[in-house]
Amino acid sequence: MSFNHVFIKEAHEKFPDVTACLADVETNDTPLNLLDLRWADFNNDKEVTLCVFYIADILRTSERVEDWFRAQGMAIYAFTISDTQKPPLTSRTLRGSFLEYVPPSCSIYSMFVAPLFSDAPWRPDWDVRRNAIGVQIAYMRNGEIAGVRVERGSCLN
Repeated sequence: MSFNHVFIKEAHEKFPDVTACLADVETNDTPLNLLDLRWADFNNDKEVTLCVFYIADILRTSERVEDWFRAQGMAIYAFTISDTQKPPLTSRTLRGSFLEYVPPSCSIYSMFVAPLFSDAPWRPDWDVRRNAIGVQIAYMRNGEIAGVRVERGSCLN
């Protein structure tokens, strides 16, 4: 797998494969423990997106990814589009929502002034499970992954 996209290049350098995303990976032939994701080591959404993509790719089916979301302590929301609707190219979307998510303040100061003086998400206390709603994975009709993204909350929704 080759990542030439400029926006994910740094994430790929830090996490070149799924083993870099997991805690306590042994170098022998023992199976990977995909449940032990290193959430605290992620510094931005691109790193989370890349590692969740690796895991979804290994698990292959949306049903197995649903089970993985549950094992991560996430609430699951699944949306399936019937085959009679054409397009879309995606037929199933899964969202694993973080139970630790803290909605942002919707004050004028919090929305417009504070971000000017904040280096988030690169703050030492940044935590994707508290600062994002969850992770969304879209699947094409043939079962392949169409996309992975971190979902953010907004006062402007």
